[in-house]
Amino acid sequence: MLWASTLSLNATILDTSYPVSKPIPVETPGLQPVVFMCPLWDKNLPEPHWDKLKNFPDRKPVLGWYAEGDPIVVDTEIKFAVEHGIRHFNVCWYREKNNEGKRRLKEIYGHWTLGLRKARYADMIQYSIMYVHEIGSSMAGIKNFRDFKKNLVPYWIKEHFSQPNYHLIGNKPVFTIYRPENFVKDLGGEDQARKAISYLRSECRKAGFSGVILLGEYHGSPEKDLSSIYKGIGLDYAISYHWPSFTPGMQKEVPSADSIVSLQESAWRSLSIVTGLPSIPTASVGWDSTPWGNAYFKGSWRLSKEKYAELLRRIKRYAQENVLPEPLLRGMLMLDNWNEYAEGHHIFPTLSEGFIYLDAIRTAFTSGSAEHLHTIPTLPSTLKTP
Repeated sequence: MLWASTLSLNATILDTSYPVSKPIPVETPGLQPVVFMCPLWDKNLPEPHWDKLKNFPDRKPVLGWYAEGDPIVVDTEIKFAVEHGIRHFNVCWYREKNNEGKRRLKEIYGHWTLGLRKARYADMIQYSIMYVHEIGSSMAGIKNFRDFKKNLVPYWIKEHFSQPNYHLIGNKPVFTIYRPENFVKDLGGEDQARKAISYLRSECRKAGFSGVILLGEYHGSPEKDLSSIYKGIGLDYAISYHWPSFTPGMQKEVPSADSIVSLQESAWRSLSIVTGLPSIPTASVGWDSTPWGNAYFKGSWRLSKEKYAELLRRIKRYAQENVLPEPLLRGMLMLDNWNEYAEGHHIFPTLSEGFIYLDAIRTAFTSGSAEHLHTIPTLPSTLKTP
């Protein structure tokens, strides 16, 4: 084995008959960390998003510009995750543009979950999906209740909820709706959205589950009261994909790292008020969407490893004290984000930062030793772009 001299971390480059050695998981006593994932990085997609990052070498992953979704790459991600206390991914799910109302449902960016089915270490990780529809974007939404009933629900149950490593809690699949206000708009109002939620619960029970745990993703400032929607349509819990870049305190100028950490903790406490639901906290590492053209928020920030460690200590304490109606959810917390390279809130190891954020998670949440070895597979050239 060769020492990876290009990285200031305890790492080796591994090259064997199968490039990824068997992961050695570490436990997270009393905690259930779930990491958001946005799978946009398959080189064979119509929009090669890696191209938008070539001018940002500080964001280049330790694997290079990898072919996301290939089983070897997925196994590497599993290894990096479980060896740092991460056993669950919440994966963005998108419907292909112009697919509304069509019986043959088509995913876009579904390559990662397909690759997971072929991964050698798939049984070491669990995933859930987050239905995402940004109105006016290049993805499709829901045409009407019939489309939801006949096309989306059967597809989600068969292709995802029924997978052996889908995230179940108490025999209930975990399912997230990104921006429920868009879900309501697609379905034509709160009454239809409530009907859709009730139907999803019923179909899950018919499929042999004990129901479904529904998370609503709150996007924006924690001053906007959406409780009539979240509570009214029948969601169970509120979460947020990212804090706190969209809050009023961030719009004029980026505050200090100490203030950003405090703003996140404040947002955790506000989320239940503005949604009317029990909430699960999210820890965010940074934001800089320059490669995307400064989408959503034009400022930029990224926590140092020391400030991120402080944020993790706070969210650990909050999650352990956060009493949720479903006892099996005790200790759940969300981490933002595995691979949002273009928006600058990624924790996946990069050539410039190494494993500092994953190591902080391991130190804060797990029973594993802080001293451990990182092995970085040598990927075949076919799994990387120049």
